[in-house]
Amino acid sequence: MIKLTGDNMVKTKWMTASIFLAIVSLNNGVIAEDIVFQEPKPDSVVEESEITQPLYTSTADEVQPQNQSQADEVQPQQNQSQANQSQAVQQQNQNQAQQLYQLKGCNACHGIDAKSPSQPLYPKLAGQNQEYIIAQMQDFKTGARNNGLSAVMRGSLSPIKHDDEIKTIAEWLASLTVEVEITETAKGAKLYKSKNCHACHGDKANNPILSYFPKLAGQNYKYAIAQMKDIKRGKRKNGSSVVMKGIMSKVSDDEIIIIAKWLESIEKKE
Repeated sequence: MIKLTGDNMVKTKWMTASIFLAIVSLNNGVIAEDIVFQEPKPDSVVEESEITQPLYTSTADEVQPQNQSQADEVQPQQNQSQANQSQAVQQQNQNQAQQLYQLKGCNACHGIDAKSPSQPLYPKLAGQNQEYIIAQMQDFKTGARNNGLSAVMRGSLSPIKHDDEIKTIAEWLASLTVEVEITETAKGAKLYKSKNCHACHGDKANNPILSYFPKLAGQNYKYAIAQMKDIKRGKRKNGSSVVMKGIMSKVSDDEIIIIAKWLESIEKKE
């Protein structure tokens, strides 16, 4: 739209009126030269409110609704496309992490799905907290964790040369879901609460209060028994074992077995 102000606006309005009167006069038989037009003085001021119609109209306002409608249709498609790309990248990363897990030989002991170990004394790793896994793997490598089969683990971890590989494997393991079904009336469930295990590892033994505490639900009971006894007797000293030792001192060996068997039983079977 063209906006006219000042003298140009005055002259334009005057010229428009003159042409109109001339046309009307000719239609009524009046000779145009008999008509006298008086041009407004240059200093006349025309208020902006007096101009009711623009000289030119832009088609932008007419196409805007259509463009907006197209934009409304395109935006969800773009969002869906971005979501699909993100999902594809995530799936690719998970596949690469699983391949790394197998390439480094982790599946030989812990199973290709990380929840079917070859021996009852080996832990299930699927769904375990990422920070806990990273801490344990690093402790095996440095010798800070040296109970049980730690010597075997230290040798098994030798192919993993970089911390980013540990992180990649731990992230993939944590992404694997493990569902649990709690039987509150079971003796193991009652002991688990009365001995305050839930204070750190959560009511369902699958939701620890801190990310570097392990999830216990579904764990192999023989592995759980061995770790609880080693912590109780001071053989396992890494991480939060010192705190755990004080708690485990109030749990008898028979109670440890009952709790461990209950922990293994609460994993939901597929």
